[in-house]
Amino acid sequence: MPNYKAMPSKQRQVVHNPIARAPILRKGGVHEQSKTGKRMSDKQSLKRTLCDWLKGEYE
Repeated sequence: MPNYKAMPSKQRQVVHNPIARAPILRKGGVHEQSKTGKRMSDKQSLKRTLCDWLKGEYE
């Protein structure tokens, strides 16, 4: 058998699913708390802190 060097194969371009790469689907990712949720939790923690502080004043 002759000793041939393997010719490098041309890389084919992979055909991607155009639906899966749609711009509207780019917004997926890590699930985070919404701005409204963050605001509400900040308000609750502020109220809790204020309530604890006021209880300490009158006791």
